Amino acid sequence: KRIQAMREQLICLISGEAAARQLKSQLYAVDPIRVFNDRLDEPRIKVVSKDIEQTHINLGFPGLSRGHKDRFILALAQVILGGNMSSRLFNEVREKKGLAYEIGAHAKKLKESGVFFVHAGVDNKNLDDALLHKLAAVGTAQEIEFRGRVIFKELVRIKKELVPAAELKRAKDFLTAQTVMALDDSMEHMLWIGDSLTNLDTMMTKEEVCRHINRVSAKDIQRLVREVISGPKLRFAAIGPKASEQESEIRKLVADLD
Repeated sequence: KRIQAMREQLICLISGEAAARQLKSQLYAVDPIRVFNDRLDEPRIKVVSKDIEQTHINLGFPGLSRGHKDRFILALAQVILGGNMSSRLFNEVREKKGLAYEIGAHAKKLKESGVFFVHAGVDNKNLDDALLHKLAAVGTAQEIEFRGRVIFKELVRIKKELVPAAELKRAKDFLTAQTVMALDDSMEHMLWIGDSLTNLDTMMTKEEVCRHINRVSAKDIQRLVREVISGPKLRFAAIGPKASEQESEIRKLVADLD
């Protein structure tokens, strides 16, 4: 959906009479913001070399809006992939291999759009192991192929394999508990009601939310992640001392997502 933001839709709050007069004249001189380019026919990769202590990487895909019918499915996929300390990415990248200080998957939902992304803060010396190179290893050809592609491997895995029943139940228990606990707080409950009425024009009870979560099946998750996690939709960014050296290798890995 193509959305054009105009200055008439902008709400600007200013404190101070002189500053208000000055900024008001500047705002009315601004041209309408350009139409957002929403082409998703090829991946986009941006790498920046910078002398910092760790390399930050972000793999993003267009997600779902706040009111999308599949939003509960995506929420569970996010929990399974990287939503807590029992998630696949946390276990594989941080706990088992010690390749990252932080790792997680996130689903951000806006009124008419959203984003699903994986972020990691990786020790500079571990960038290759966490993301890129095939390492020599003892095992099957497939194990050798993916041993050094931990993050991409997990993205491919959740698309190809159904989530086991026990793992799905743990994710549902976690998500429903988080929902119920959050809405037990009066302030959070108030903000949730306001957000629901403002952006969705409706409001679910926490019992209804829990029912939607518990109705999600492993096939639902596989269907949705196959739509969301797609090579042409990938937006990849990395910043760190070795980032630019790996750009060609990153582009080769994108094909594995399809």
